Amino acid sequence: MGLDFVNTVDNRLSQEKKIDNLRSYRDLVGFAEQTELVTTSQAHQLLRIGKRNQGGAEKALQQAIRLREALFEIFAAAAEKRPHPSALAQLNAVLEDAGGRRELVAQQGHFHWRWAGIAENLESILWPIAYEAAQLLASGNLDYVRRCAAEDCGWLFLDKSKSHSRRWCDMKSCGNRDKARRFYERQRAEQ
Repeated sequence: MGLDFVNTVDNRLSQEKKIDNLRSYRDLVGFAEQTELVTTSQAHQLLRIGKRNQGGAEKALQQAIRLREALFEIFAAAAEKRPHPSALAQLNAVLEDAGGRRELVAQQGHFHWRWAGIAENLESILWPIAYEAAQLLASGNLDYVRRCAAEDCGWLFLDKSKSHSRRWCDMKSCGNRDKARRFYERQRAEQ
């Protein structure tokens, strides 16, 4: 989840092709609904609140972007096996805001976690994102966070391959493009 949120920027490392997919509060809510952080009903409620409080919605969007960039710094540093930057303070601030907002509920004979008040606070979408990112950071899986090897991509991913040697976020796009570029360069060098 945290890595999916970080990857809401396409072509991160290319200044001329960089595409930010979080351009509005509606985009942020859409991401949260698509990744099932909020229900459709909660998404509609957040959009209604955001429409009434456009300044608050813009503030929440800017906080989301700051959190996304802090998570990128943290996970990129982990992927490159270098010390974690001071961006951890941004993540901790959101975690502190989330505080005790998780609660255990019983539903149809089963228990599950939910976020209390998630549809009442414009910045509440960030709580589960920060929590999931913190869970990954504190897990043994952090060693398998990788940065896409494509020159302009910059996406981060969790390498679940058997050999843990995956190089690209997606073989169909970045992997094929990178292999084609190297083939073309070899062909030119041989001429």
